[in-house]
Amino acid sequence: MKKDLYHGMRQIFTIFAISMDKIKKLISILSEQAEDKSKGQMKLFVTSDKIGSILKTELAKMPLHINVIAISAVGKLKETAHSSVLQHLLKNQAILDSFMNQIMGISDCKVSSKKVRAAEQDRIDVSIFDERLCVIIENKVNDAIEQPGQIYRYVQKAKEIGYGDHEIKVLYLNSSHHYIPSDFSLTKDGNGVERISPEIERNIIVKDYAHDIYEWVCKLPNLLPDNEKFLHSAILQYQDYLEEYFHITDKFKNMKDKIRKTIISEILSEFSDENDINYSKRIEKLEETSANLQELLDGVNELINELSVRKDAMPIIEELDTSNIKLVDLTDFGYDQDNYGVHITINGKSGYIAYGYGDKEYIGFAFDSELLTRTEKSTLNRIFKKFGKENFGEEDLWICWNYIGNTSLLSEYVNFVRFVERNLKIDKKVVIKIE
Repeated sequence: MKKDLYHGMRQIFTIFAISMDKIKKLISILSEQAEDKSKGQMKLFVTSDKIGSILKTELAKMPLHINVIAISAVGKLKETAHSSVLQHLLKNQAILDSFMNQIMGISDCKVSSKKVRAAEQDRIDVSIFDERLCVIIENKVNDAIEQPGQIYRYVQKAKEIGYGDHEIKVLYLNSSHHYIPSDFSLTKDGNGVERISPEIERNIIVKDYAHDIYEWVCKLPNLLPDNEKFLHSAILQYQDYLEEYFHITDKFKNMKDKIRKTIISEILSEFSDENDINYSKRIEKLEETSANLQELLDGVNELINELSVRKDAMPIIEELDTSNIKLVDLTDFGYDQDNYGVHITINGKSGYIAYGYGDKEYIGFAFDSELLTRTEKSTLNRIFKKFGKENFGEEDLWICWNYIGNTSLLSEYVNFVRFVERNLKIDKKVVIKIE
């Protein structure tokens, strides 16, 4: 029986391509908490369960509340969506001026709203490439784990374009705290050695959504003329979304008070009040608890990323067959050795259904975009969107692409190739062939 269970678990891990080092990391975290002699760490699980019950009970008492953003996002906006909202807001010059002054703390250098680039361009969440200033915004509103060398890569991109260290400003946006980016993000490939310049690192601006961005968003309607009714409406909806997501307004006071009392009674019960001589120990205890929880959350987030395989792809995963899919090395097409593709043509113009990996796997259509007509690009975009992916637009030779997570399998890619094969006759104006 144990042998069967072992093989069953091994098969599950293989299907989902969970790297065992990350599984061991998560297990080690759980084991440390379970084996703690004082059982103090185990309280974290009990406390989190109690807080979850408080949230569920208190939110159920509240009257019906409709926010179109939350409804369309099915509860929570992705960080890419938050970045897109911010990017579009900054297209308004008055809003951009306010952002530069209140969030960036820059008033001596005016930038143009026309220099705000599309969200995710060059894989940077939001960026502004003006003549005298480059603004790089890293968005961690949902506390996504850092990727190796993220900020390092973005800074290098700016320097390649020609910006000097004194012209590059990085804004690091957290959810509800002011954690600074780690060496994992600031150094090349996360190696902890080769890092961004001291001048750029010293001037990194750290803000959060729950306080800094929310307070800024609340002031935006006062900057706009009354006839901008749709922009007013969009801002108010976004403000309302942030209030609900971070439980900011007074209607959440009772719930937050109960949560606070639970934390104090469960974690700080050995101390009396904030005036006692052991107050510093109380703070240390909270910091230790926060660090332990963050480590656990990081492990869980990594596991979630590993399991982020589309549900409708599962039947194909079990019987994965790549025998009749010819993968072509894309080095001649301008990619490194970690990129592959299936050769495809559209109206005789050569490209690939591309697949690559690095810090995360991604798929998409790769063509020399200058050779394609608008109709041909639109056709490829429609196919991509029908597969359920978000289209981030062109980047270098990508017509449309998206990350698919750390799956370590070709399953998503194979599914997409199969999907394209079934939809080759989607448009009579174009002829698509898989070679």
